[in-house]
Amino acid sequence: MAQREVRELRQGQGRGVLRHPATRVAGVLLAALMLEACRSGPLGPLPGKRLEGADNACSADFAFASEVETVELEVRPQKPHSVTARAVVVERGLYLPANYANPLTRWPFYAATHDSVRVRVAGKIYACHAIRVTDDELQSRLRSEAERKYGGYADAGDDFWWFHISPRPPGG
Repeated sequence: MAQREVRELRQGQGRGVLRHPATRVAGVLLAALMLEACRSGPLGPLPGKRLEGADNACSADFAFASEVETVELEVRPQKPHSVTARAVVVERGLYLPANYANPLTRWPFYAATHDSVRVRVAGKIYACHAIRVTDDELQSRLRSEAERKYGGYADAGDDFWWFHISPRPPGG
């Protein structure tokens, strides 16, 4: 090693191991893997696993959530998959839009197959039931409310499924 390189290393300059781009990339990847292993719920647009926290009985009245921007939804209880979702409230009911045409969005298919869900709204987790909305008039009202709240839903049409988050039936 040349004297200049030795001097730079002693002074904290030069091409030390921590300054090498491959080391930085490896560090970022290791940190991402550790974060993935430790987290429970979703992280922004990235899906997560089981939502951590105690369950509360699902409410039929979600009026308190009318201005909440997003909720966290956990589907597929046998192998939990959680996502961050937008939410609208119409007549005190909580509804979640799902762009099922997006190949990266899997949760609507999980919810349609097994409707037992958990939803975190304003920090509390509710054990609920997700029912797909099929009524055209209600879907139109939901699109209007989502358009008012978020924009971009006026022409959403058939690419979106809507799910009503409601109390689980007895024994459900």
